[in-house]
Amino acid sequence: MVKTRRSAKPGLHRFNRHQIELPDGRKLEMHEDGTIVETGEAAEAPKTWPLDDPEWARLALRFGVLPPSETTVPERPRRSSPRPR
Repeated sequence: MVKTRRSAKPGLHRFNRHQIELPDGRKLEMHEDGTIVETGEAAEAPKTWPLDDPEWARLALRFGVLPPSETTVPERPRRSSPRPR
């Protein structure tokens, strides 16, 4: 599992650099900024997935990283009018 380190700015994470070798010889690398890069044969261009890419969450699971959950602002509790007696 890849651990995250706290950064100086709240809300931002730094990831530990990690590499996974795939059965077909390609490699997946997670960089410290969370970007995932797939490298293959020397003739192939590397593929890159930044944090905001929809496919990032699927690939991050291979590193044991769960996608960030969306933060919602809580609403104030609603007060109902008193019941008539």
